[in-house]
Amino acid sequence: MILKEIIDRFEDQNPSFHSVIIGDGGIVIEGLNLCNRESAKDSVLSYAVSNNYSDTVSKAKHIKSLIVKSEDKDDYIGMIKERGGAIICVDSPERYFYGLHEFLYNETDFYDKYDF
Repeated sequence: MILKEIIDRFEDQNPSFHSVIIGDGGIVIEGLNLCNRESAKDSVLSYAVSNNYSDTVSKAKHIKSLIVKSEDKDDYIGMIKERGGAIICVDSPERYFYGLHEFLYNETDFYDKYDF
């Protein structure tokens, strides 16, 4: 799914969430993941609660979009833009990430769903 479309749909249905996208909102996002985890996907959305994760994010080339606080954006914007991605500035990155995850799981076909 395209990042800007994901964010627009999420925020339209959840008006308590608000973000500012800096970079390429047209990037395709294949999955969500924690910034310190490996991924089989090439283009994932993650989050960082502070600038303490900049080394981790720098090494995780699969992170193409990152949710951060506005005051931390400068620590990440260069590496994410270099990958052709985008930074999403929010008040609470962790709350936003898990709200988005829940929305994508319950309201979209973003995740594969299995019927066992």
